[in-house]
Amino acid sequence: MTRRSFLSSLLRTAGVVAAMVAGARGAATLGLLTRSRDPRGAPKRPVMPPGAGTGSHFFRACTGCNRCVAKCPTGVLRPSLAEYGLAGSFQPVLDFSAGYCEYSCTACGEACPTGAIGRLSAQRKEATQIGRVYLVKDDCIVFTKGTACGACSEICPTQAVRMAPYRPGLTQPIVDQRLCIGCGGCELVCPARPRKAIYVVGVDPPPTISPPHTAPSSAAPKKGKPPEAIPPPGDFPF
Repeated sequence: MTRRSFLSSLLRTAGVVAAMVAGARGAATLGLLTRSRDPRGAPKRPVMPPGAGTGSHFFRACTGCNRCVAKCPTGVLRPSLAEYGLAGSFQPVLDFSAGYCEYSCTACGEACPTGAIGRLSAQRKEATQIGRVYLVKDDCIVFTKGTACGACSEICPTQAVRMAPYRPGLTQPIVDQRLCIGCGGCELVCPARPRKAIYVVGVDPPPTISPPHTAPSSAAPKKGKPPEAIPPPGDFPF
């Protein structure tokens, strides 16, 4: 390794660390806490773009050009910091604090010049599960404050999150991970603080689901939902 390449690598790593610190401080300022582990205690798997396929393919093929980030209509895609490990820095990751993955959108795959994010038809995109939903009742305002809500259910395009009777005058969210596509709309709109009561964990490889009811492809994109427990990360280039 030449001195120039070494210094370049060092500066890049320093920039990533600085961005991580800034991001953490920003989250603290907003009074929001992020979950670093899934309900089983395993590291929380980040959500890759739809069409990425397996992590091994995505990490190998992605150059970090971030054309997909520039084309994303909702701003849910951003360059990763250390979500994939330092070796995967700047490769795109979904950030549900900033946006959600539109139900029928295929813009990221169309923008990708290397095939790291494959081109999906709208129909296939709507059946590709990029993440799974988790609900933590101890953080949900329906259970903690007795406050009527349902934002997560209203935004879900596949009925992976629905409302069911809880007690007189109050309904509770019920999740079905089998129907979840991982769009993150539920996490985006959840009003619980300081930590979202519902959140999405990535899957690798992404399975195909067959939801019994979905919004038509021609409809205005709706925010999607997520599915179930996943194995600990294995393909991330730590």
